[in-house]
Amino acid sequence: MANTPNELFALAEDLFTNYSNQTEPFCRNIAGRSYYSCYHICSEVATKYGIPYDKKNRNPKKHYHSHKFLYDSMKNYANSNTSSNDVHKIRVIGMILAQCLCLRIKADYKINKLFTYNQSDDSIQCGRAIMQKSGSLLP
Repeated sequence: MANTPNELFALAEDLFTNYSNQTEPFCRNIAGRSYYSCYHICSEVATKYGIPYDKKNRNPKKHYHSHKFLYDSMKNYANSNTSSNDVHKIRVIGMILAQCLCLRIKADYKINKLFTYNQSDDSIQCGRAIMQKSGSLLP
């Protein structure tokens, strides 16, 4: 059976909470698992609310990758058929996803720079916020 975003986040939280030997690679892995769980939750929200975020909907004059396009689309979401409360949640989730992506990029690509326990904690906090805010947006 395939993993769900919630299972990926549960793994990130488990790694963060239950293992005392949190070496730098451990902290990097926590950030990655947290980010990808958030990305998949956000893509579910985008799909439900008709927010374009994949290649076929991108402006060819902009060189977005799908991750940036997803959070930009969420941060700028506006739809008169969606409650103002839900629009606000979607925009906030987009902003949090952008922060979480920055942490994941540091964890995955900035190998020569220290990635700390506090940064993995930040990624967990982003994940918790997205999970909490998306709860009322998804079935």
